[in-house]
This record gives sequence, C-alpha cells and structure tokens, in this order.
Amino acid sequence: MERERVSWTVGYTHQPRNFESIRLDITVDGFREGEESLSDAADRVYEIAAAQLVEKLNQARKDLS
Repeated sequence: MERERVSWTVGYTHQPRNFESIRLDITVDGFREGEESLSDAADRVYEIAAAQLVEKLNQARKDLS
C-alpha cells in the first residue's frame, strides 16, 4: 500500500516599519500513520508547521530588536 503524503506550507509577513518587512515560510511534509485519517494527518502536520513558524518568527523578532 502506498503511503499518503501530507504537506503544509504556512507563511507570515511582518512589516514593522515603512519599507521594511520580514517574510518567513515553512513547509512540513508528513505521512499518514497507521489507521490515522487523512484529515487527522493533515491536522497533525499543520500543527507542526504552525508551531515551527511561530518559533522562528519569535526568534527573528528577537534578533531584529
């Protein structure tokens, strides 16, 4: 049986001042696990992608301060 792949790309653009911006994007790939539904797999992979984006965004804001 072929494994079903799930992929999410999430991004965020922050513009702290005029003519300045920072853009972060992250893509996370995953696969259905065991008897997991495709919807549950998509939710799981999205949570990973969103958490990583928030972590990296917070780090970028800290670095730019």
